[in-house]
Amino acid sequence: MATTIEVKYAELGAAKSFLGNPIGNEKDTADGNGRYRDYEGGSIYWSKDTGAQEIHGSIRKKFLELGWDKSVISLPITDECIAADGIGRYNTFGEGHELGIYWTPQTGAHEIYGDIYKKWLALGGVKSSLGYPITGEKPTSAPSQGRYSEFQNGAIYWSKPTGAHEVRKEILDQWKKQGGENGLLGLPISDELPDVAESERYNTFKKEKLTREWKSPGINPPKDHNPQYPITAMHDRNLSNHTKEGDALVKKGFRMISLSVYGEPKDPLYASVWIQNPEAAKQTAIYKASGAEYQQFYNDQVKKGFYPIIISALGSGSNTVFAAVFEETSGPKPFARHGLVSGPVDGPDKKIHDTSTFTYWNRWAKSNNYILRWATVYGSADEPYYAAIWDSNEDNVSWDVVFHRADKKLALNFNETDSSLLEPGDFQAVFDAQVAQWMRPAFITHAPHGRYIEVYRDDQLGKFVSKIGLTSSEYQAEADKLVKNGNFYQLCVQGAVVNGKTQFAAIFTQRHEARPRQLTVTGQSIPSLYAFDEAMQEFMQNDNVRAGSLAIAKDDKLVYARAFTWAEQGYPVTRPENIFRVGSNSKQFVKLLVLQLAEKGVLGLDDKYIDRVQLTTPVSEMGNKIPQMTIRQMLEHKAGLPPSSGDWDSLFKKINEKLPANQKKQYPLSLADVVNVQVMIDLDDNLIGKFSYSNTGFTMLTLLVEQQYQMHFEQTVQKYISKPIGVKRAVVTGSLLSEMNPLEVRYHSTNPGVKRSAKTPDQPMVPFPYSGNFQTLPGTGGLSMAPADYVKMLSVLFSGKDNVLLKNSTVQAHKDNLDGHYGGMSGAVAYMVRRNDGIAMAVSLNKDFEAPYDIKLNYLAHRLNQIANALAGKWPDHDLFPLVGIN
Repeated sequence: MATTIEVKYAELGAAKSFLGNPIGNEKDTADGNGRYRDYEGGSIYWSKDTGAQEIHGSIRKKFLELGWDKSVISLPITDECIAADGIGRYNTFGEGHELGIYWTPQTGAHEIYGDIYKKWLALGGVKSSLGYPITGEKPTSAPSQGRYSEFQNGAIYWSKPTGAHEVRKEILDQWKKQGGENGLLGLPISDELPDVAESERYNTFKKEKLTREWKSPGINPPKDHNPQYPITAMHDRNLSNHTKEGDALVKKGFRMISLSVYGEPKDPLYASVWIQNPEAAKQTAIYKASGAEYQQFYNDQVKKGFYPIIISALGSGSNTVFAAVFEETSGPKPFARHGLVSGPVDGPDKKIHDTSTFTYWNRWAKSNNYILRWATVYGSADEPYYAAIWDSNEDNVSWDVVFHRADKKLALNFNETDSSLLEPGDFQAVFDAQVAQWMRPAFITHAPHGRYIEVYRDDQLGKFVSKIGLTSSEYQAEADKLVKNGNFYQLCVQGAVVNGKTQFAAIFTQRHEARPRQLTVTGQSIPSLYAFDEAMQEFMQNDNVRAGSLAIAKDDKLVYARAFTWAEQGYPVTRPENIFRVGSNSKQFVKLLVLQLAEKGVLGLDDKYIDRVQLTTPVSEMGNKIPQMTIRQMLEHKAGLPPSSGDWDSLFKKINEKLPANQKKQYPLSLADVVNVQVMIDLDDNLIGKFSYSNTGFTMLTLLVEQQYQMHFEQTVQKYISKPIGVKRAVVTGSLLSEMNPLEVRYHSTNPGVKRSAKTPDQPMVPFPYSGNFQTLPGTGGLSMAPADYVKMLSVLFSGKDNVLLKNSTVQAHKDNLDGHYGGMSGAVAYMVRRNDGIAMAVSLNKDFEAPYDIKLNYLAHRLNQIANALAGKWPDHDLFPLVGIN
């Protein structure tokens, strides 16, 4: 029986790989807790905690020089990987990921570990301003008792009393000239920070600080602000005091990041937040302007290259007061509108294209890759108006907005049709649901008549606190607690006078700059198939997909299984074993199970559907030609059924409309409940016999499967498909977050809305991806599995011979219905295919795209197939199925 090291060697291509031929036999590591074997081009090390990992080239040489091969605690835990900038290479070592060796042709291979390694990674690693290490870790000279590593553009110094701190090149050179750690200044006790003057940056050392010149980019500031910059805030200031204090702050290099005008239009009050950011662009502001004056100010500033970034308004009619902040920019321009009204009230077609509505411009922004940055609601209780600013969404950040309309109903999900509206008191429930899907509040404001606007974004600032309805004293107490004692900062503060009392809405965060994303790749690295890595990386980074997985089989062997995480630090790392929703690829399992029944003679494909299921709907109440509909027509999408039977709410109403009061259904609906309504649908005579994709037909077929096998769909799949081929992970996905399988990834939507759950009688507000009832519709789109599980099914099914799933004659007869599919739903998309050249491919992503989703997925599928085409005759011969838990 092959050892784990031998299996690994074979997977890498054995003697044909970069490792070449073996040199000697396997040996124990010096501590006896691991094993290794040397080869002409490298080594493979193994322990029960690290598994088998290859190491070669300059990194291996450095590894041996350091003696890390002597102990299991410093064995490699990854193969050699490509660094995040695509230039260098690295291996990580040790169970806690606290050891690394990084290499580039220019710098060579150097080790980095411990607190210095952690600090470097926190700064951005190879993408940080420091660059790659150019030395290993060294002790500082006595008596400082510290350690340091040097990098291309600076160094990181550490000691037990001071911790680890970066010192960039210019200040590092000054410091060394003054004696370094043993000079008068001592060790650094801060990272490089901006000084009060916009032209300087500094490090603080034990004795004093050193500064360097800093040339501000001026007109292209970062979109968010670094929390290391000083921040100050003020509230309840009248115009004179706010102007005076603001002017003083501007002279010190402060810029506004929040502004609110509130109170009485004749003598308004102001609240603002300021950040001392040397990299910020120039600003100009107007604090008390009529609508006409604001428009003139807008026109004048735009001519000068200044565009609005903040807007606030108060009052109504001729008493309206506008306050706004404009910023100089030469990059993508924001756009702004004011005087907008609520959107459609009576239906989707009444005002949906009305450019005077707030909803229209939010929809337009979404469709044209803009993002709502700032908004305000003003006017009277009976006639509210909205003003807003939208930024270019260059980073493809998903976003949502919820606001109170003229009738105080809550509008959300970029929709104001009656069925989508919520009651005013649901504002908190919406917040809870958005936070549950890892969204963050980015902006909040309110008006004297009790209306709120809140914007959510799918990027991360770390911890946050969002508060509404605070009095002036409560807001001050909250600020004292969070800012002075909790290391938080005001991101947004908005005031309004409600029933004669000032109230504040505020968001506090621990950062003002979104956490950067980083790429993590797991699974066996196959150098000859690296083009697939590049394709997945490019696609996920361009579209901000956090988790993806790709598996490829050649004939009956798994040759590639890699998982990708493009996410903020702390996000769960995706592995090839993680499961994803596969959407409509679930239908392939319905087809398999129906064809198995046909092979066993339990039913015929030309049998009428209603003859093979037990329904409570009388034939007399069934839709036109439903009684004549055959199983074959349904399998081939040629029955004339509609694509969908409607959303959960419409199904719920149809089911209950004919039931007496004491028999009304409650959520969750059963599969039989749904199908007994679906058979009342009339077939379309023009589509019978023609391909017309239908989810409805496969919901009906799922009921047939459950009744014929006399078990739930998930158990049927596991018994008759998964178990015979050695797959253990195929399950019906959880509907609610609390029901998710531990192996299942998180789901994120391009349109991250919320709605009421169809899973429980109380129908809590939940994120879109968790709002359905997958247990009721498992065969339509409810299965989850790893891509490797799916390609295993395809490899067995298309083996070219009779197999444990179907006879080959059955497979060939139904090949066009079995060999490929797209799947998409809120929060997930998938592409599965078995090609004629023996390649089976499955890719899953944990984010959906704007409809039609298959345009994006087609691009990725085309790229993957191009790479596969170029590899004809060059595929590796190893089999990774055992490594991903498939026997």
